[in-house]
This record gives sequence, C-alpha cells and structure tokens, in this order.
Amino acid sequence: MKIKTIFTTIGALMLLMQCIPLAPTSSSKLTPGLPPNAKPGSCYAKCLMPDQSSTQSNYVAVYTGDENDEEVDIETREIILKPASSKWEKKKSDRNCLSADPNDCLVWCKVNIPAETKIYKVLIDTSQSQNFYMEDIKHQVLTKKGGYREWKEVICTNQVTDKVYAQIRNSLTQNGYYKEEAESSKNNSFPPELKSALIAFQKENQLPIGELDHETLDALGVIF
Repeated sequence: MKIKTIFTTIGALMLLMQCIPLAPTSSSKLTPGLPPNAKPGSCYAKCLMPDQSSTQSNYVAVYTGDENDEEVDIETREIILKPASSKWEKKKSDRNCLSADPNDCLVWCKVNIPAETKIYKVLIDTSQSQNFYMEDIKHQVLTKKGGYREWKEVICTNQVTDKVYAQIRNSLTQNGYYKEEAESSKNNSFPPELKSALIAFQKENQLPIGELDHETLDALGVIF
C-alpha cells in the first residue's frame, strides 16, 4: 500500500507538532495504524488532542454580613473558575544580543498560566440571615483528559491557496489572537507568530492542536 506524504506551505507547523499527514486509499480503513473509515482522496493527520472541559453552573448564597454579629453557618469555598493553562510568549533570549534586527533577539517561550480562582463565603442556611445574595457561579470542569493523538481530516496540499492562507490570518487577527505585521504577510507562509496564534486559538476552543484540520477551519470560518 502506498502512503502519500503531504508537503505544504505549513510543513514546518506539521513537523513542529509531529502530525503525520496521509492521503489514504480506499483500503486504509482496513489497515491497522491508519485512519478508520478514511475517504479516498481526503487527507488526514494524527494530531494532539487538548483537554476537554465543560462549563457548569452552581447557584450559591453568597454571605454579605458579618458572622461575628450573627449566628450563621458559613462555609468558605475556593472555586476554580478557569483551570491552569499555558501559552506561548515572545521573550528576549540574550540581553547581549547585538543583532541589528530586534526580532533576532527574541524567542518563543511556553509560559504557565495559573488557575483563576475566587473565594466565596457561602451561607449554608438562608433562613439564618437576610444578608446574602444568590449568585450563579460558572466554572470549568475537566470532562476528558487530553495529551493523546487522534486521526483528524485535514486540508490537502492543493487546497492550501493564497486565499485560504489569507482567511486564516485574517480570522485569527479579527479574533484577537494575532497582530499582523508587514513582514508576516509578504508571502504565503506561517511565521512563528501565526503558528502560536493558531495553537492558542485551538487550545482555547478545545480543537485538535497543531494542524489545519477541518474542525479548526470551520471554527475560523475558512472556506476552501
């Protein structure tokens, strides 16, 4: 069985995320290790899957009084509103960098973002006091742990046109993930800043990471 490797203008991005693009034949669904139920002529990549979470709602009676003045049952709760995550930031690599181009002195670094939490004083029995208000606390709950790889249908080489690239760049810019720079838009290629923006978009929207899969392109509103 012949496996066709796809090389595109986003080849560096694929290699970075270690995705494996394939153009399967009709027998792929019968071959172990290849995408199940693959459509002939379509392209696939085994991509990193993110954590999956859902937003849960929890109504609580937030106490506003002084427990020293009232006989009330109070419970202090620290609720995780948003779990810990990470992102890529551009930072200086060497303070002694002497390059004429400031960009040569910068590197992309992975930065950990701590969980966003809030502490509430919750009134257990609302009949004990009138000093409270009801609040609908929305918080993220992990429903499925990521970190594994899964086959996803991706855009094929002949579909990665200048128009498609422009749509991706413009969508990421409009959604606040990418600040377009003049040197980044000179040709149909993925600069490091755009790769980082794409990955940030995928992580925040719980999409497969590191590839131009169909789910990501749909979420970006890209037509190809």
